[in-house]
Amino acid sequence: MVTEVATPSYAEGSEELAAFKLLNAERLHCGFGALKQDSRLDMAARAHADWILINKILSHYEDPLSPLGFTGVYPVDRAVYAGYPMAPVGEGITFGVDGTKTGRGERGIRELFAGVYHAIGLLKPMRDVGISVRSGADVAQSTLVVPTEIVTGAAEGFQLQAPDAVVTYPCEGVTGVESALGLEDPNPVPGRNLGTRPLGSAIVVMVRYGQTLTLTSASMVRVSDGQAVVMRAPVTGAADPNGQLLNDPHIGYVIPESPLDPGTAYRVTIRGTNNGAAFERVFSFTTAS
Repeated sequence: MVTEVATPSYAEGSEELAAFKLLNAERLHCGFGALKQDSRLDMAARAHADWILINKILSHYEDPLSPLGFTGVYPVDRAVYAGYPMAPVGEGITFGVDGTKTGRGERGIRELFAGVYHAIGLLKPMRDVGISVRSGADVAQSTLVVPTEIVTGAAEGFQLQAPDAVVTYPCEGVTGVESALGLEDPNPVPGRNLGTRPLGSAIVVMVRYGQTLTLTSASMVRVSDGQAVVMRAPVTGAADPNGQLLNDPHIGYVIPESPLDPGTAYRVTIRGTNNGAAFERVFSFTTAS
C-alpha cells in the first residue's frame, strides 16, 4: 500500500487542495492507501466540470452533440484525451447548488463518501487522482451548480492490500460522516425514492484486489444507549442490484435502512470471509453535527 505521496501542486487555500487532503487522510486512516496527484487527471476533471457548466447537463457522460468543451464520452476517454494512458479510470461528481466554491472541496468528498457506488469509487485501489472544483464564474456562465469532480486512475496497476487485510469506510475513529444517503445514480435500492425516503450513509468493505469477499452479517448500534440500527442485507458480487460489483468480488457494502442521527457515535460489527477465511471487524465512527 502507498503510505506517502509527493506534495500536490494545488494552490494553497484552494478547494482542490482541501479535497485532496481530506480524501487521502481518510484513505490512509482506514487502510486504503494514498493517491498521488496526476496533472493529466486534473485536466480531465476540470474539462468535464467545465463541459457540465457550459452545456448545463449534469452527467458522467458527455454528448458529442453538445460540442462546446467536449473531450470524450466516458471518463476514460477524457483521461486519454488529457494524455493519461489507457488504464482503469473512475469518476465521482457531486454538486453544490449555491453558486460558490467555498467549502465545496471537503464537502464534496464527504458527500461522495456517503454514497454506495461513489464511496466505492473513492476507495478503490487506484494510484492516481485528479481533482477540480468549478463554478459558473470560471466559464462565464450564470449557474448555481458547482461540480466537485474526482477522477482516479491506475496506469501503474492497483495498490494491493495484505492478503489477510479487511478494510472498511468508515473505520475506527472516523468523524464527520454524513448522516444520510439521498439521491444516488445508480440507485442502490432500485424503485425507492431516496429523495423522500433516504438511507443512512453507506459502509464499504474491501479486501485485497483479486480476492473474494463475502459478508455474512452486519449490525450497528448507537453507542450512547445500545439502540440497534436497522440494516439492509449486506451486498457483495452478483447480489448487487445494479451489477456494479460483478467484476469486483473484493468489494461489498451495507446500508442503514434510515438516516442516522447527527453528531452521534455508532458501533458497527461486520462478519464475513476473505478468500474463505472468517473475519470479524468491530469499529466505531461519529456522524457530522
